[in-house]
Amino acid sequence: MNFIRNVKALVYVLVLMANLSFAQTKVIDSLRNELHNTPEKDRWPLYVDLGYELLTIAPVEAKKFALKSYELSLANHDSVSLIGSRTLIAVLLRDEDSDSSLVMGLRTLAMAEKCQLNRVVYQSMNRIALNYLFRGKYDLALHFLLKAIDLPYAKGNRRANKILWNNLGLLYYKIRYYEKAISAYGESLNYADSIAEPGLVAETLFNMSLCESSLGNFQKSKACIARALKVCPNECNDGEGVQYYSSLATFQFWQGNYDSVIYFTNCAYNLAFKYRDRRMQASSLEMKAKAYLKMDSVHLAETTILKAKSIVLGSELHAEIRDVHAVLAKIAERKGDYKTMAMALKKYTEELDSTEASASRINIMKLEVDLKEREHREQLVVQEMYAKTKEDVISAQRLLIIASGVICCLFAVILVILFKRHMQKTNQNKLLDKNLQLRTHELQHKVSSSIKVQSFQKEVIDKMLLDIDHQLRSMKILLKYIASDETQKNVCVKKSQVLFERIDTSIRKIKSVVVERY
Repeated sequence: MNFIRNVKALVYVLVLMANLSFAQTKVIDSLRNELHNTPEKDRWPLYVDLGYELLTIAPVEAKKFALKSYELSLANHDSVSLIGSRTLIAVLLRDEDSDSSLVMGLRTLAMAEKCQLNRVVYQSMNRIALNYLFRGKYDLALHFLLKAIDLPYAKGNRRANKILWNNLGLLYYKIRYYEKAISAYGESLNYADSIAEPGLVAETLFNMSLCESSLGNFQKSKACIARALKVCPNECNDGEGVQYYSSLATFQFWQGNYDSVIYFTNCAYNLAFKYRDRRMQASSLEMKAKAYLKMDSVHLAETTILKAKSIVLGSELHAEIRDVHAVLAKIAERKGDYKTMAMALKKYTEELDSTEASASRINIMKLEVDLKEREHREQLVVQEMYAKTKEDVISAQRLLIIASGVICCLFAVILVILFKRHMQKTNQNKLLDKNLQLRTHELQHKVSSSIKVQSFQKEVIDKMLLDIDHQLRSMKILLKYIASDETQKNVCVKKSQVLFERIDTSIRKIKSVVVERY
């Protein structure tokens, strides 16, 4: 069953590679045809596209197109084209001349920052960091990776975040900071899509299993491998299989199953050789040599490590060179060949000086990483506090608006009440004024009536006084008459009584009038 499954997988891979090759050839032919129909001054984008398409299948021809694009961008005095050409050249020189690739990458970064090409700035920083990472200059690699993560372009781009955190996890693994490596790989998985990019997700999970195995967390390591197998494309028979078998080899090494380590390292080496991954070839052989050494197979360990040495010899894989010479020194010590051991340790020390400078450098880097993480956490706390304060301010503003509305409503109600009271008082005052006017008219009428009555009474009194005066005169005449004729005395007395009665009546009337008047 396994044989049939492997045959099916091999056929699937061959068909897929044939389809991809056919599609790529079709694209290249299309670009070549378009190139012949395009004026020389407008050919720069076609040169660049052809350079990237021929990068893996015809690197020599790709370099020719890269050189043409570079010369054309210089002739056109176009900064953007020049940056694109330099980026392509840096990618082409990445494997065979990493020094020139690094210099070209740094120049490209400077120009991209000046022209504010955010995407190119991110790509250049990532490539420069990887260059320093494989050279073993982890402090510079860390500097560029952390700087790239803080770029505005990276913050808003899932793919950029995924790649940067994955590379940061690899860096932490290289400096044996496994906890931070696991955390970085976890961040990378948060931005990855297992459906669209299953290979990258599987590779990240395999790297996490390496870290867990190094920490002795074998259950977690096994769980990571199981998760990776579920998403690994083509049953891990492609490039991701290198990481798969390396993870299994590391897991079995820490478990002490050295026979399994040899089997899995052979699988990893074969896939790495197939995909021309020199770094993983050397890493697989180094792990295999350490397994042979644990099994006391010194001769096999020496043969294996010398093969690894031949692979990394003359390359820029400083970290792998250092690890290979460390294993070579252990083998020479086991054999008692102290001359070879001294030479290996000398080379190891040289590579250590060229990569990490000293063990304290790793500690400093760890402190820098912790400081960066602490600053990041503090920024998050400040952002949370700011957000909370902002919410409180917004709530206070809302309450203030509501309170202002309530106060305005109350003020309006009070104004309405006061206005109504004012209108009531105004109406009352009008009624009072009207009543006062009516009362005044009544009083004036009464006064005029009383004046008329008084004038009438005065006339009556005047008449009565005249009448009394007339009666008195009559009385005087009567008295004179009585005095002259006593015979008429009785008659006069009766007349005088009548006169007195009249006078008395007149006086009473006068008194009654006076009483009524006052």
